[in-house]
Amino acid sequence: MPFAQEVLKDVLRSIKPDQQETERLAHFVEFITKKVEGIAERLSIELEVMLVGSAARGTWIRGEHDLDLFLAFDPSETRAELELNGIEIGKAVVNEDYSGEEFHCVSYEKEYAEHPYIRATFEDREGSRYEVDIVPCFAVSDPTKIESAVDRTPFHTRYVLSKIRGLEDEVRLLKQFMKGMGVYGSELRRQGFSGYLTELLVIRYGSFLDVIKAAATSWKKGTRIDIESHGRYRGDDPLVVIDPVDPMRNVAAALSLDNLSRFIDGATRFLEKPGIEFFFPPPPEEIDEDELREVINERGTRLLFIVFDRPPVVDDILFPQLRRSAQAVVDLLHREGFRMYRG
Repeated sequence: MPFAQEVLKDVLRSIKPDQQETERLAHFVEFITKKVEGIAERLSIELEVMLVGSAARGTWIRGEHDLDLFLAFDPSETRAELELNGIEIGKAVVNEDYSGEEFHCVSYEKEYAEHPYIRATFEDREGSRYEVDIVPCFAVSDPTKIESAVDRTPFHTRYVLSKIRGLEDEVRLLKQFMKGMGVYGSELRRQGFSGYLTELLVIRYGSFLDVIKAAATSWKKGTRIDIESHGRYRGDDPLVVIDPVDPMRNVAAALSLDNLSRFIDGATRFLEKPGIEFFFPPPPEEIDEDELREVINERGTRLLFIVFDRPPVVDDILFPQLRRSAQAVVDLLHREGFRMYRG
């Protein structure tokens, strides 16, 4: 596919960090790691600081300076101690005096996953920004015996680093393609592909194009991928990708059937007619109020909205609740004899 290769070269030129940006990010990683280690020592808190995620694995995309900095505590500590010490260190880092330093903290907030952590934004003298999640975890020795979900992440990083050398650009291409399709991101708001999942797919198939070909020609609901041939997961998710470090876990558990279908459709269309628009789709055409009214009148339909104030909860709680509420409306309409075309 010569034309497809030319498209991929053009995309890669747009998304691959250059040497200067790579060195700058590495310099910030060194800076923030030393800062965290120094504060932990000052507070007499024992831990290991480790960089995980795409920045550690070399699969990040140009302009995306998102760091996951994990604070690994001894498993003998209680969860309460881990949360307290993790937040104390995180707050000390963001409230440090950075006068005269080449990086400084712009803002931060306390976020919540399985346990609380600090998300901070730093900036350098040139105005480049760096998003840092400072996340406490337990330094467990076996990924199947974790104390919290984030404890697996260091094992993910070690596994990917052992397999990914030479394939980093293929991961970047796959991530950008998924972004273009609107299916990248495993948060419950999106229900798409995680960064770790994209890395595993490239490790399994060997290249961006081979992932696309597999998706277009052989993937369907219930497709199962087990790189290490050790899976014991028995769920019936739309796509099952067994975690190489935990045979009981599906890395693709968050992926919805709709987003799996969108990806398969996008892969099929790209193979039929490759184009850069799959990676960088044009913005949708805007429609003004008069045009919208005309379309509605032609269809003979009406729009009905249910509007309410957003409750004070995080997205990972809010969006599952919204989907359950939407399904309740769909069920009600079915019971009343209406046919649902999408819901």
